[in-house]
Amino acid sequence: KQQGPVYIMDQISRALPDLLWLESMRMVGETITIKGKAFNTNAIATFIGNLNRIPEFREPDTKDVSADRNSSNLYSFSIVFNFIPPSIEPEEGEEGAAAPNVANAA
Repeated sequence: KQQGPVYIMDQISRALPDLLWLESMRMVGETITIKGKAFNTNAIATFIGNLNRIPEFREPDTKDVSADRNSSNLYSFSIVFNFIPPSIEPEEGEEGAAAPNVANAA
């Protein structure tokens, strides 16, 4: 039942494969941009596949993958996707719980 940023960070952390780490994440509206580094392109492909399995993350796509300028063993990447929040349904007994019973107030 986590919402918003906590839910997003939890799902992204679960999607992280070995040999890959994140450097930044930015959310503007429904669009999320992630930048990071990986030891190989297979790790990047695995990460995209893992993100693609999360129903609220729509159309994860690499915008940039390149060999890191500072190290021949690293790849920098950028991934962009949309976040569609899950619909939250009230738990049983929650509906109307905050509204006072006006009929019995008098």
